[in-house]
Order: sequence, then C-alpha cells, then structure tokens
Amino acid sequence: MNLSRRLNIVIPVKGIQTGKSRLASALNLNERIALNKHLIEHTLSQTTNFNNTAKVYVVSPDKEVQNLVASKGAQFIQQRAIGLNAGLAEAIKFIKPCATLFLAVDLPNLSMKDIEGFFCMSGIKISPDEKESGTNAL
Repeated sequence: MNLSRRLNIVIPVKGIQTGKSRLASALNLNERIALNKHLIEHTLSQTTNFNNTAKVYVVSPDKEVQNLVASKGAQFIQQRAIGLNAGLAEAIKFIKPCATLFLAVDLPNLSMKDIEGFFCMSGIKISPDEKESGTNAL
C-alpha cells in the first residue's frame, strides 16, 4: 500500500469515566480515569504522528474525550447511539472512503510500526485479542 495516499484511522472510546469498568474490582474510579486518559493519549500520539496523510477520528459518547482529542490533532465524532458497533456505524458516515483502520484504544504497546503493518498489507486484516474473544484492530 502506498502510505502517501489518504488513510483513515477510527478509534472508538467508551468514555473516560466509563471505560475499563471491568477493572472496578482492582482499580478505583480515579485510577480507571487515569488509565483511560493514558490509553487515549498514547493511542492518539501513535496515530496522529504516524503519517501526515492519515486522518484520525475518535468516536465517543463522552464529551470529556473531545478535549483530549482536540489537543492531539484528531477529529472528534460525537456518538449518539449506544454501543461499540453503533458508534463505528456512526463514524463511517463522517469519514471519506479510503483505506481505513478501526483501532481499539486500549493497546498500551501500540506503536507506529504496528499501524504501518496494517496499511502495508493489502485486503482486509483482523487482529484478534490475545484470547481471541475480541478484536483489537480491523
């Protein structure tokens, strides 16, 4: 794939206070908020600095996410529907058709090389999570 052509990266974010809720037994709310902010900031730093032709979109029902997104050079899409798939469906209406990566926000080891790997292969790519019960990137 030619990385000089237009690319989209779409990142769904549940919310700063609502994300990582399954960790509630291990982390208190303030710790989960700090973790969510860190994950959002890390993912945005890797995606917005990846390639100057890549347009990065963050879709979330949480307006607090919008402040983080604006400071990193990505475009915020206010999610109105409930759920991950519904949010991605809303985002598709806003993005221009081209090579697009749908990327989970909770990938602490994500690097620009990982992102490049998706765009350098042709066809549809799916990256399952370690347990193969979810998808980290598509």
